Amino acid sequence: MSKMNLIMERWETYVNEELDACPQQVVDIDTFMTALELATMDKEAQTAEIEKLKASRANIDKLNKVLEITGFLGAIPGVAASGGIALGAAFVAIVANAWRSRQEKQTDKKIHQLLSLLCIDQALLDTIDNDIEQAYWANSGIQAEVEQLISSARANPQPDPMPDFTKHLVKWLNKDPASPYATTGTKGADTDIVVR
Repeated sequence: MSKMNLIMERWETYVNEELDACPQQVVDIDTFMTALELATMDKEAQTAEIEKLKASRANIDKLNKVLEITGFLGAIPGVAASGGIALGAAFVAIVANAWRSRQEKQTDKKIHQLLSLLCIDQALLDTIDNDIEQAYWANSGIQAEVEQLISSARANPQPDPMPDFTKHLVKWLNKDPASPYATTGTKGADTDIVVR
């Protein structure tokens, strides 16, 4: 292989890594929800549930992923306190808090891991004002959609993919009447917000 071909191949790999922030979902919604349930339990209940998962001979890779996610979810403030509310509401609250932390430049390693795990385009979050983000949470119907997705996922024995939060946000920004971006300016491919 010539040096030029090698350089081009390495450059293409670099560009794809940089521009394709999340080529595939890292975790399915079932695994994430199991981890979220564990993270909201007190220590005794959590230990008992982990032992139950081990005894069920669940896929060890999945169990390890659940425990990894539980570990960093448990370190995010407010996760444990969300144990008394519906899982969909807890899920959306965690994502909203992570988005807000990113926007307010208070992202720590755990928040960054969560956003990466959920394939959320962090650069897009940096461009959105807090007012617009609040309008999104209030008007996009994301909580109802997540609750419906959780119900479907729990009824289906096969793993279901994680929702694409970035795609949902971009669609809302471009199309929803409650979005300031959708109600101002010229509509079209040259003015729509896009995912990198």
